[in-house]
Amino acid sequence: MALKPGEPVVSGTATVTYETGEQVSPGDVVGIDGGLLRAVNSGDGSPNLVGVVAHGGGADAGDDYESGEEVPVHVDGSAVVANVASGVSAGDELGPSATDGQLDAGSAGVDALTDAGGAAGLSTNESIPAGHAAINY
Repeated sequence: MALKPGEPVVSGTATVTYETGEQVSPGDVVGIDGGLLRAVNSGDGSPNLVGVVAHGGGADAGDDYESGEEVPVHVDGSAVVANVASGVSAGDELGPSATDGQLDAGSAGVDALTDAGGAAGLSTNESIPAGHAAINY
Protein backbone atom coordinates (compact mmCIF):
# COMPACT_ATOMS: atom_id res chain seq x y z
CA MET A 1 0.00 0.00 0.00
CA ALA A 2 1.28 3.47 -0.83
CA LEU A 3 1.38 6.37 1.56
CA LYS A 4 -0.30 9.46 0.11
CA PRO A 5 1.28 12.90 -0.14
CA GLY A 6 0.69 14.73 3.12
CA GLU A 7 0.22 11.57 5.19
CA PRO A 8 2.33 11.00 8.28
CA VAL A 9 4.67 8.01 8.24
CA VAL A 10 4.11 7.64 11.99
CA SER A 11 0.82 8.28 13.75
CA GLY A 12 0.23 11.11 16.16
CA THR A 13 1.58 14.09 14.22
CA ALA A 14 0.31 17.51 15.30
CA THR A 15 -1.81 19.43 12.80
CA VAL A 16 -3.41 22.85 12.73
CA THR A 17 -6.00 24.21 10.30
CA TYR A 18 -5.11 27.37 8.42
CA GLU A 19 -6.71 29.37 5.59
CA THR A 20 -4.83 29.25 2.31
CA GLY A 21 -4.29 32.24 0.06
CA GLU A 22 -3.56 30.12 -3.01
CA GLN A 23 -4.05 26.61 -4.34
CA VAL A 24 -1.97 24.05 -2.44
CA SER A 25 -1.83 20.28 -2.65
CA PRO A 26 -1.35 17.56 -0.02
CA GLY A 27 2.39 17.14 0.52
CA ASP A 28 3.22 20.75 -0.38
CA VAL A 29 5.58 22.53 1.98
CA VAL A 30 3.99 25.78 3.15
CA GLY A 31 4.57 28.92 5.20
CA ILE A 32 2.44 31.83 6.37
CA ASP A 33 2.48 35.11 4.48
CA GLY A 34 0.14 38.02 5.21
CA GLY A 35 -1.93 35.80 7.51
CA LEU A 36 -2.54 33.18 4.82
CA LEU A 37 -0.96 29.85 3.95
CA ARG A 38 1.32 29.90 0.90
CA ALA A 39 3.55 27.34 -0.84
CA VAL A 40 7.26 27.97 -0.25
CA ASN A 41 9.45 28.77 -3.25
CA SER A 42 13.14 29.69 -3.25
CA GLY A 43 12.79 32.22 -6.03
CA ASP A 44 9.96 34.49 -4.97
CA GLY A 45 10.55 35.63 -1.39
CA SER A 46 8.21 33.01 0.05
CA PRO A 47 7.78 32.68 3.80
CA ASN A 48 9.81 30.28 5.92
CA LEU A 49 8.33 26.82 6.00
CA VAL A 50 6.04 26.00 8.89
CA GLY A 51 4.55 22.69 7.80
CA VAL A 52 3.33 20.24 5.20
CA VAL A 53 -0.21 20.22 3.78
CA ALA A 54 -2.00 17.16 5.14
CA HIS A 55 -3.81 14.60 3.01
CA GLY A 56 -7.57 15.03 2.87
CA GLY A 57 -8.66 17.06 -0.11
CA GLY A 58 -10.39 20.42 -0.22
CA ALA A 59 -14.01 21.34 0.33
CA ASP A 60 -14.98 19.34 -2.76
CA ALA A 61 -13.04 16.26 -1.49
CA GLY A 62 -10.60 16.67 -4.38
CA ASP A 63 -6.85 16.54 -4.07
CA ASP A 64 -6.14 20.27 -3.98
CA TYR A 65 -7.19 23.01 -1.60
CA GLU A 66 -8.30 26.24 -3.28
CA SER A 67 -7.67 29.80 -2.09
CA GLY A 68 -9.87 30.60 0.91
CA GLU A 69 -10.27 26.98 2.06
CA GLU A 70 -9.27 25.76 5.49
CA VAL A 71 -6.26 23.44 5.17
CA PRO A 72 -4.95 20.90 7.68
CA VAL A 73 -1.19 21.36 8.08
CA HIS A 74 1.31 19.04 9.81
CA VAL A 75 3.39 21.31 12.04
CA ASP A 76 5.49 19.04 14.22
CA GLY A 77 7.74 17.78 11.44
CA SER A 78 7.72 14.10 12.36
CA ALA A 79 8.14 11.94 9.27
CA VAL A 80 5.59 13.38 6.85
CA VAL A 81 5.36 12.56 3.12
CA ALA A 82 6.28 15.80 1.33
CA ASN A 83 6.76 17.07 -2.22
CA VAL A 84 10.47 16.84 -3.19
CA ALA A 85 12.59 17.22 -6.32
CA SER A 86 13.88 14.15 -8.12
CA GLY A 87 17.29 13.03 -6.94
CA VAL A 88 16.67 13.73 -3.24
CA SER A 89 18.39 11.04 -1.16
CA ALA A 90 17.89 9.90 2.42
CA GLY A 91 20.07 12.01 4.71
CA ASP A 92 20.08 15.09 2.46
CA GLU A 93 19.45 18.47 4.07
CA LEU A 94 16.66 20.21 2.17
CA GLY A 95 15.21 23.65 1.61
CA PRO A 96 12.63 25.22 -0.71
CA SER A 97 13.16 24.68 -4.43
CA ALA A 98 12.18 26.98 -7.29
CA THR A 99 8.98 24.91 -7.69
CA ASP A 100 6.08 25.95 -5.44
CA GLY A 101 5.67 23.68 -2.42
CA GLN A 102 8.68 21.51 -3.24
CA LEU A 103 11.92 20.80 -1.38
CA ASP A 104 15.35 20.25 -2.91
CA ALA A 105 18.96 20.40 -1.70
CA GLY A 106 19.26 23.32 0.69
CA SER A 107 19.93 24.48 4.21
CA ALA A 108 16.52 25.01 5.80
CA GLY A 109 17.02 22.33 8.44
CA VAL A 110 14.75 19.79 6.76
CA ASP A 111 16.12 16.26 6.55
CA ALA A 112 15.13 13.63 3.97
CA LEU A 113 14.40 10.36 5.75
CA THR A 114 13.97 8.46 2.48
CA ASP A 115 14.99 8.81 -1.14
CA ALA A 116 12.51 10.51 -3.46
CA GLY A 117 9.89 7.92 -4.40
CA GLY A 118 11.20 5.33 -1.96
CA ALA A 119 10.66 4.04 1.56
CA ALA A 120 13.86 2.02 2.05
CA GLY A 121 15.08 2.18 5.63
CA LEU A 122 11.66 2.85 7.14
CA SER A 123 10.10 0.18 9.33
CA THR A 124 6.96 0.04 7.22
CA ASN A 125 5.43 -2.07 4.49
CA GLU A 126 4.25 1.09 2.77
CA SER A 127 5.68 2.74 -0.34
CA ILE A 128 6.07 6.44 -1.12
CA PRO A 129 4.95 7.88 -4.48
CA ALA A 130 7.35 9.34 -7.02
CA GLY A 131 8.12 13.01 -6.41
CA HIS A 132 7.75 12.62 -2.65
CA ALA A 133 9.86 11.55 0.32
CA ALA A 134 9.46 11.20 4.07
CA ILE A 135 10.96 14.29 5.69
CA ASN A 136 11.68 15.52 9.19
CA TYR A 137 11.90 19.23 10.05
